[in-house]
Amino acid sequence: MRKPKGLSMCALFLAGMLALTFGVTPVGASVGTVYIRPDGSVDPPEAPIRRVGDVYTLTGDINGSIVVERDNIVLDGGGYAVQGPGRTGRGIDLTSRSNVTVKDTTVIGFYHGIYLNGSRRNTVSGNNATWNVGYGIYLDHSGNSTVSANDATLNAEGGIYLGYSSHCTVTGNTANNNGPAWPQWNHFGGIYLDHSGNCTVSGNIAIDNNADGIYLDHSGNCTVSGNTLRNRAGGMGLHSSNYCTVSTNSVTKNMLWGIELHSSNYCTVLGNDASKNDHYGIILMASSNNTILANNVNDNGLGIYLDRSSNNSIHHNNFNNTNQVLTSESINTWDDGYPSGGNYWSNYNGTDLYGGPGQNETGGDGIGDSPYVINENNQDNYPLMNPWGPKEGPKIPFWTRWWLWAIVAVVIVASAGAVYFLKKRKPLTPTATNVDVNAPPLVGDHRPFPY
Repeated sequence: MRKPKGLSMCALFLAGMLALTFGVTPVGASVGTVYIRPDGSVDPPEAPIRRVGDVYTLTGDINGSIVVERDNIVLDGGGYAVQGPGRTGRGIDLTSRSNVTVKDTTVIGFYHGIYLNGSRRNTVSGNNATWNVGYGIYLDHSGNSTVSANDATLNAEGGIYLGYSSHCTVTGNTANNNGPAWPQWNHFGGIYLDHSGNCTVSGNIAIDNNADGIYLDHSGNCTVSGNTLRNRAGGMGLHSSNYCTVSTNSVTKNMLWGIELHSSNYCTVLGNDASKNDHYGIILMASSNNTILANNVNDNGLGIYLDRSSNNSIHHNNFNNTNQVLTSESINTWDDGYPSGGNYWSNYNGTDLYGGPGQNETGGDGIGDSPYVINENNQDNYPLMNPWGPKEGPKIPFWTRWWLWAIVAVVIVASAGAVYFLKKRKPLTPTATNVDVNAPPLVGDHRPFPY
């Protein structure tokens, strides 16, 4: 089955569902476990795998698992499927492997689809891991690995899991419609990092999962950026994950919250769109010393909620919600001083008639003349009159730009040099003083006739 798409893919899904439901093993090109042995041989040798050097390419579907026992190879599925019995086993097993690439394979109907354990420096790229009982892609104690451009969709437990697997990159994956039927029991869903620090999670799409789109548990020093998260539970959650950066994510239309920090400190939440979430745009619980900066927090059930979370810096955000902020037992900083300013609050009813503090001259400065009061312990001293956005610097006249004058100088120097060398190489023109008047005339000689 070459690159199953359309009706073929639907048939594969139906076969997978039958396998999941009844434990049926579909008929295919190869049945049973296929091994790539330490010496490079394929066992059994009749399995539909072609070897060229260290590249192993599927030439047909395999109804069974592939166990890789050799390092430094490429396993190329060629668009073919590795299909399991429905409830047990591992589709592609990379236990204790290093420098192995698994790509372009459909893995369906196992407990875990693509499985790495005790492995290092592996790449899982461009695969379709779907209809598995556990996770589509599962890494355990497998650091320094890359998981990219995979489709980990419709797995019962979750899409992509990293446990105790630090220094990994998870980028450009699609992890949709994963997770258990009762998401409040756990945070499994699209992409889940468990005790996996120093990872980068970027450019992924996690939509319609039954739990969080991305969840970090005890996974510090991670960067989570540029992801699109829209789920039937939370968008993104960080639990006991310190020193993380969460930036430029679209975390919208989630049933619970956009971004949650729970017992997570010294994190930066920057430039995200946390809007149109049913409950909270941003929620902090027992989380301190974080920076919440330049986010759009609009049209949520509640803009931002802080519970037992103090010493956070919250400024340059745009809050446009019917209920803007709720905080209890928390004291935080809501502005960056003057003239930098605080946040934009759509329900701020103050005026902007005067300049900065202690100035009596008329003429607004874009900052409200009175604070935005949240409660007795919290207020934005310098609320913004208009939504915050990057400010353009003063325009520099074209004729004053340094590179223009650098070009002019180069042209002048090059022109002067050319003129100098042309003059130096020009031959002398004969004159009358150079002519031998006593020499006999030549045919065609035009020397001046001596008088």
